[in-house]
Amino acid sequence: MNVAHGRVRLGVGEENFVWEWTDTKNALDRMLWQIADSAAEMLTTDELTRLRGCPSEDCGWLFLDISKNSRRQWCDMQTCGNLAKVRRFRQRIGS
Repeated sequence: MNVAHGRVRLGVGEENFVWEWTDTKNALDRMLWQIADSAAEMLTTDELTRLRGCPSEDCGWLFLDISKNSRRQWCDMQTCGNLAKVRRFRQRIGS
């Protein structure tokens, strides 16, 4: 994290100021800087209470629940949610 913060500076964007990464030419770990920066931003906001972990056994992703009632379960309904529903359905039919 300290490495990432040491590589950022305030720059001029099209309409406002923006954070820019510096010394990126030979930095193979630049992708990790952005991940660490995003994680730190998330952990320091009021939205932390909306952070959820996908309950799928095969997943492990974290996601931000921005649904109206804050009851979202899956990181992605098309993959993890759908697979869970299919498993439950097959268990009901097989029993």
